[in-house]
Amino acid sequence: MINRKFAAEGALHLFSSGATVLRPADLYLLSESEELKSALELCNIYFIVRRPKITLCPHSIRTQFGKLYGDFLVHEGSFNFQRFPFKTGGDSSRENFPLLILSAQVADQHGNALKVQFTPSDHAIVPVNRLIAQSAHSLNEHTELDVLYVGQGKGRKISRTAFQRLYAHVTLQRIMAESMLSHPDSEILLLLFKFEHSRNIISTGGDFSVEPTATQSEELEHFNKIMDVTLDRNARINLAEAALINYFKPHYNIHYKEIFRSGKLKIVEKLIEKDLTGIIVEINTANIRCKLRSTYKKARTLRSIFSPEQISQIEKSRSQPDLKDDADELILNMTHTHHVEIPLFSPEERETFLHSLPWKA
Repeated sequence: MINRKFAAEGALHLFSSGATVLRPADLYLLSESEELKSALELCNIYFIVRRPKITLCPHSIRTQFGKLYGDFLVHEGSFNFQRFPFKTGGDSSRENFPLLILSAQVADQHGNALKVQFTPSDHAIVPVNRLIAQSAHSLNEHTELDVLYVGQGKGRKISRTAFQRLYAHVTLQRIMAESMLSHPDSEILLLLFKFEHSRNIISTGGDFSVEPTATQSEELEHFNKIMDVTLDRNARINLAEAALINYFKPHYNIHYKEIFRSGKLKIVEKLIEKDLTGIIVEINTANIRCKLRSTYKKARTLRSIFSPEQISQIEKSRSQPDLKDDADELILNMTHTHHVEIPLFSPEERETFLHSLPWKA
């Protein structure tokens, strides 16, 4: 017989800002920029990722009526590549630069960035990763990022930022060296996130035919206890790092891969003491239009999220001009978001003596 104590249970939800992308060389090129350091000061979680090397074809770059056109080159092997046309000024606001473009040319002989002239006296150097995020193209799976390492920017003994930790990061140096040998047609990128926010989620579920045994005053006390749970910044960062490593299981991470199963994370014990029964960590890369994946987690697709009936309904919305933008935004965010869902108890424990949040397998 099932004994259910409370009608609802609570979970802690941690979520991040969008990703800031750096190339490893940027750590040294921009290390003296106080403006950059200030902008990245609150970034506390970083990913070291790899994808096929993408550059610009120098001879394809052209402008017309303030818009930019050209070809991306996806490198395959030492001498081969695939060509993918791109353009700015598309239907989506994400595919527009803030100003009309007068002229453009590659910023270096390797096609790693673009020099864009907005006015006779105003120009910007636009790296390929930003151009991917702000142009229309069909790169699709070629922009997917393999998660190799996850770390935190908050120093364990001294206060440091993600930028400072990466500047002299031994594992990053190892990844760079090994990638040059085994993946010469790929590139390493750094993603920086700000996990500065959290909220408490209350949910009901399970077998509604079972009457909770708690009295009304006990239910209220339990509800208030869950809603009053707060974590300091250090605890949020530690928990987010552990959850993301446990989820992606990156090749170069040693610690935290099975930390929740082992029961060795002290912050989890504190959450259980505060009556929370689950953790949700949400990470979104829609702003850079690149999906995350690893050996253990595939990139998200519509088919992996929605049923065929739901996908059909979404496509109907996309066919209506007044709904298309909202539908496209929904698709972009859903397919570029990973939800790390970690129950702190088994389903039997949650149903019998705690609550019953219907966690996904």
